[in-house]
Amino acid sequence: MCLQALFLVLQAICMVWGHPSSPPVVNTVHGKVLGRYISLEGFSQPVAVFLGVPFAKPPLGSLRFAPPQPAEPWSFVKNATSYPPMCSQDAVRGQKINDLITNRKEKIHLEFSEDCLYLNIYTPANLTRSSRLPAARCMIRKARTVSGTKSFLLPQKIQGNWGHLDQVAALHWVQDNIAYFGGDPGSVTIFGESAGGFSVSVLVLSPLAKNLFHRAISESGVIFVPSLFTKNPRTATEKVAVTAGCKTTTSAVIVHCLRQKTEDELLEVMQKMNLSNFNALLNTKEDHAFVPTVLDGVLLPKAPEEILAEKNFNTVPYIVGINKQEFGWLLPTMMRFPQPDDKKMAIALLQKFAPYFGMNEDVVPVAIEKYVRGSNEPLKIRDGVLDILGDLTFGIPSVIVSRGHRDTGASTYMYEFQYHPSFSSHMRPKNVVGDHGDEVYSVFGAPILRDGASEEETNLSKMMMKFWANFARNGNPNGEGLPHWPEYDQKEGYLQIGATTQQTQRLKGEEVAFWTEILAKKHPKPEHNELSNKYLCFELAIKETRDSLHNPNARDVFQVLKSASYGKGSIVRHTPSPPVVDTVHGKVLGKYVSLEGFAQPVAVFLGVPFAKPPLGSLRFAPPQPPEPWNFVKNATSYPPMCSQDPVTGQIVNDLLTNRKENIPLQFSEDCLYLNIYTPSDLTRSDRLPVMVWIHGGGLVLGGASTYDGLALSTHENVVVVAIQYRLGIWGFFSTGDEHSWGNWGHLDQVAALSWVQDNIANFGGDPGSVTIFGESAGGESVSVLVLSPLAKNLFHRAISESGVALTAGLVKKNTRPLAE
Repeated sequence: MCLQALFLVLQAICMVWGHPSSPPVVNTVHGKVLGRYISLEGFSQPVAVFLGVPFAKPPLGSLRFAPPQPAEPWSFVKNATSYPPMCSQDAVRGQKINDLITNRKEKIHLEFSEDCLYLNIYTPANLTRSSRLPAARCMIRKARTVSGTKSFLLPQKIQGNWGHLDQVAALHWVQDNIAYFGGDPGSVTIFGESAGGFSVSVLVLSPLAKNLFHRAISESGVIFVPSLFTKNPRTATEKVAVTAGCKTTTSAVIVHCLRQKTEDELLEVMQKMNLSNFNALLNTKEDHAFVPTVLDGVLLPKAPEEILAEKNFNTVPYIVGINKQEFGWLLPTMMRFPQPDDKKMAIALLQKFAPYFGMNEDVVPVAIEKYVRGSNEPLKIRDGVLDILGDLTFGIPSVIVSRGHRDTGASTYMYEFQYHPSFSSHMRPKNVVGDHGDEVYSVFGAPILRDGASEEETNLSKMMMKFWANFARNGNPNGEGLPHWPEYDQKEGYLQIGATTQQTQRLKGEEVAFWTEILAKKHPKPEHNELSNKYLCFELAIKETRDSLHNPNARDVFQVLKSASYGKGSIVRHTPSPPVVDTVHGKVLGKYVSLEGFAQPVAVFLGVPFAKPPLGSLRFAPPQPPEPWNFVKNATSYPPMCSQDPVTGQIVNDLLTNRKENIPLQFSEDCLYLNIYTPSDLTRSDRLPVMVWIHGGGLVLGGASTYDGLALSTHENVVVVAIQYRLGIWGFFSTGDEHSWGNWGHLDQVAALSWVQDNIANFGGDPGSVTIFGESAGGESVSVLVLSPLAKNLFHRAISESGVALTAGLVKKNTRPLAE
């Protein structure tokens, strides 16, 4: 958890200089930001603090359930001295949790908003010098419940994982800007706790985050935490839709409906579904639909256990840790978890939780006997149940991930935190040592920032900050004056951190062996096995294959074990990963669609921008090249059609479309996008003929999405591109002079053809074999382009269907009266 203290303490002992006379102002790639200086008592060196710096556009309107877009540039000095709003969540619960776990001396009143893609920066660097300090990037804890439906919903036709894509966008921003703040973009450490630690683990496995960070720390959370990851989100998606009052006929209908909901309406959906308020007494897996991270083929190209076993991920130095009693007090209290008095109650309670962990109910009594060691004492039974939940949720997954990371040869370190912070709630029992989140107080220097800490606790905090900062500097937490922290190798040495800090071996070794064995013997039913088998199958696969890598049958054994993680009895045949293609402006993500009767799928890219949005000063102006982007842009949803009468536009679309199903249309002035259908094998150098479709509609109606290019592309083995252009007043308003010459829609068509020349080869198309074709006003546009010198060499063949440049009413020599 960031706790708004990034580097305020971690780096506060690096260098010293006098107090600057004016507030800090720093350039970013989007514009200047104004911060403020803050000093920590006992240090003459101030820290420059910048709060609420935007790293992406507000994810509102059409950007809800969409990948983050770069922030709009600004030409003024942006005030970055106030905390930004937190992302939308239950306001009362969010404030209470913040107050409970903050490292601040004083409490602050929080605001919450869907417009929340901001970051806070704390830098001790002298901004007038060229020195570069290590940068640490914090992932907010409890990201799933905080972001809820708005970040992680996944209908079939879009990818989901928006919250993780926000994290990737923030890391891109750090790479582009952190040097201006005195940070070293070549020395970035990401760290997080709980769902933040889980997010770090996701980014370690994700190709999208490659080269964006250089070290990682997961505190009490990794990819295999049950309920935070799924391969099949459809059930939860439909439950969100039904709760919101949306139809579930198609994914497009669901997304369109949810984008129309207000922020308050979506918050009400979260509350009705208990997405941030789980009740262990009342909720079951069926009525508490999690909205988690999903297997999308892009952020995570394969199942996590496969990525780990194949050793194909970001093998950076990695610290993974847990706390001694993860289910000691905080989580059971938040979940209103009852205290079992006897084994019968304990069994009934854990059997209710069995589906979350992918267990059969008959496993539960065996597990309870193992953990209570035959005792019938109520206190030991209660502690045993809580230990089971802590091990299955945090302990076992963390060891599995660490072993997988270690086996790549990457430096790996593990810890177990064992301390009762003085800042925890007075309601918490004193015998709970190392509760969920306890280490964060020490990592972020709460004993230094707040009153009342003992010398022991202050020294513990200084030690942990030194461990974390050493690791951020060079990938090794060890340093002078610190207890030795062993690397997590085959001996599985780790560090117990607490009042007494010491190294020992085999963290949760006995528990991992027990659960691996018991779950292997008693496989759950297919509908419940996904969460547990993710890490069970990885552990079994490694165990079976470690000593038989040269055995020709070993790979077959491993494949069978892998298939179990999908709930199948046989090997799963994977479809191709979604296509990702480079354009001159950035990468775009498409999807594969197959036509019945054809084995070769078509790669489809929808809504690829070929020009800047024609807004503001670009209205009634020639199109400009799009702004480049440094992330993978989602191109799997239809773009809005250009502004027109929406009722007539929908009617005409439904009348003319070649689609099997009608789709709800959106209309916008931001519409300069094109759709691409390519049957080409994108891994080869073959180049296919290109056909560029220009839609009709009297230059006032229509759009690219009316026409599906799948059949033409599949049957004739050609690349089909359907373009859009400004219509009506937006596309053809002319004063007849230099103030507004007009023909903006035709200039959009020229810009689209220029884009095709620059990019279509990457989609398997031949830029030397481009045919333009269109119908009605599209045929007229083709005829205009044939006559225009601006389109010279941009196409090689042309087809006009029911429309040419001499079509009555479509060409005027004197536009002044119409403009007036």
